[in-house]
Amino acid sequence: MRKNKIALVTGGSGFFGTILIKFLLKKKIKIINFDKTEPDQIPKGVKFIKGNILNSKDINNAAKNVDIIYHNIANLPLAENKNKYDSININGTKNMLEAALKNKVKKVIYTSTGAVFGIPKINPIDSNQTPIPKEEYGLTKLLGEKVCLDYIQKGVSVTILRPNTILGVGRLGTLSLLFKWVDEGYNIPVFDGGKNIYQFTHALDLSELSYRASLEKESEIYNCGAKDRTSMKDVMTNLCKFAKTKSKVKSVPMWPAIIGMNILSYLNLSPLGAYHSLMYGRSIFFNMRKNKRRLNWQPKYSNKDMIIESYKWYLKNKIGTNYSKKNYEHQGFVNEGFLKYIKKIL
Repeated sequence: MRKNKIALVTGGSGFFGTILIKFLLKKKIKIINFDKTEPDQIPKGVKFIKGNILNSKDINNAAKNVDIIYHNIANLPLAENKNKYDSININGTKNMLEAALKNKVKKVIYTSTGAVFGIPKINPIDSNQTPIPKEEYGLTKLLGEKVCLDYIQKGVSVTILRPNTILGVGRLGTLSLLFKWVDEGYNIPVFDGGKNIYQFTHALDLSELSYRASLEKESEIYNCGAKDRTSMKDVMTNLCKFAKTKSKVKSVPMWPAIIGMNILSYLNLSPLGAYHSLMYGRSIFFNMRKNKRRLNWQPKYSNKDMIIESYKWYLKNKIGTNYSKKNYEHQGFVNEGFLKYIKKIL
């Protein structure tokens, strides 16, 4: 093997891909960023290849002479994307794995999602717990996992990572709605008192896990979340206290709220979809003992750390930033749609 490994990062211009690349560069790994969009800056040690994950020739050419592939390209759970899930999350993943097989890539890290578990009957969730997704995004990511399992049988070493909602510096997307409401002093709703327990995931924790998993020869599955488990009410209360605006946490009935969210999503009047109502209203947290045992990895960031860090970045970049023009959902500001009327009555 070459002295310095070469890693292909798909989706390297996006929110998590950008942070992952910076992390891997510190490990003296040479990087190829495969993406449809060239980033604003290309760091030293990174080669950018513009391509479409749905074009098998593009990804096959990018994977030549590569040791590791970190696959992050996905269609994310915004209402406007619901008709695009299959093509990117399933077919794009298959193209990537076929390229890995043809080019004899030694390791693939597939970034999946905790959404594959839908509404878990048992918490904390072990990595060997059977996923039962409840909406389209989680379903297509699970089908992407099944493609990975098929290629493991063909001889490709693939490790699947299942993070919950990823936060950190540069994260906007639907979170920009939450931060905008807090910044403007509007109340923040939680469902049925916000007692549900949730673990966010910090992008740096996920980067560390991705790297350590890439050193394993074996194929594995790992869950990824925060170092603590806190209620959604506590997360939002910590954010409001830090912001020191007029925002307060307000409980709303869960089922009327979920039905309303899904109707607005169906009519394309809100950027929030079924995924967000599940994430925001249901408990989902992980047992990550296997991560410690096999990889000596533990998360460093708490839910409070993440939400405040992300909000501080939002405050510094909400005006005059070109992030509003980004082509990536997690990096851009999201239009409120009909929600701009909802916030006034909370």
